[in-house]
Amino acid sequence: MSAVWPARPEAVPGWLHRRGGTALAGMAVPVACGGGGASMRRLLTTAAGFGRRSGGLGEGLSWLVHTLCTAQVVAPLSEGGEWRAAPADLVAGRRLVALAVTDARGSDGPAVAVADGDGWVLQGRKAYVTNGLTAGLTVVLVRIGAPDGESAAFLLPAGTAGLALAAMDVPGLDEGAHAVLTLDGCRLPATARLPAAGAAVDAAVRRFAGMERRLMPGLLLGAMERVIRDAVAQGLDAASLGRLDAERQGAEALALRLIDRRRRGGDSALYVAAWEACRRFADAAEGASVGEPLPGMRVLLRIGLADSPRRLAKAGEEYRMVTEGSVRA
Repeated sequence: MSAVWPARPEAVPGWLHRRGGTALAGMAVPVACGGGGASMRRLLTTAAGFGRRSGGLGEGLSWLVHTLCTAQVVAPLSEGGEWRAAPADLVAGRRLVALAVTDARGSDGPAVAVADGDGWVLQGRKAYVTNGLTAGLTVVLVRIGAPDGESAAFLLPAGTAGLALAAMDVPGLDEGAHAVLTLDGCRLPATARLPAAGAAVDAAVRRFAGMERRLMPGLLLGAMERVIRDAVAQGLDAASLGRLDAERQGAEALALRLIDRRRRGGDSALYVAAWEACRRFADAAEGASVGEPLPGMRVLLRIGLADSPRRLAKAGEEYRMVTEGSVRA
């Protein structure tokens, strides 16, 4: 591809430093594009492995965003909507990528890109950008020319003039390095715009979101196992432990069914059931005096399992309230 890639090395999350981190980076990328071509079941298992680690929810989200953004957004949009190749730096984990989709609350409207000579100028604010503080490259979704213009995606290198980053405090997800991005006259060359536009960009974002929803339960399943392990170490009674383990296994079975089901109608019911199983687990863990098992877990699950725009909007509002300390998930 012809886009300009950042030359500077950036701070990277722990998962890229550990053994096998480079293989994780391109795991979701099709083999034909130079990646690992992992199945959904393997991706779910890997997500659960992140959840089992202390602090693993944030790291897991960092990994999910990187590998899914590379596979579902950067690779196809770089080739006019077709999967032909993926940037080697991203597949090998030599560069960390972030995806900026959500416009920040209080913004005048969607972020826009305006043509300026032989380049583009980006203006706007994006929020909840996982990897935003540490990525060497951010894929920014904007509208061309005006808030109602067609969708487009730009590759924004870290350190670009006019780019300001502000950390977002997301409970339990510190390793995700969430950020608010302010684009104040960011000037980019024409090559920074990914070739595909309009419907192709919207479709890529939908693919990304769909994959993320299906893999979110994996992170929580692993975290559930960690809570049970800690409960054993604390000498939890057998009856309480049995309830915890039963809820974990129920959620795991539902998550696997989510992978195997393809019809939209079936997915909706399974999302709701998986959410209920995870919610019951949280209740059981708290009732068993294990303490708050996963800060913000219920709200994160509701976002990950949202099966309609209305439910997703409601979950996003609750998520914002949690991050601002207004409610306890």
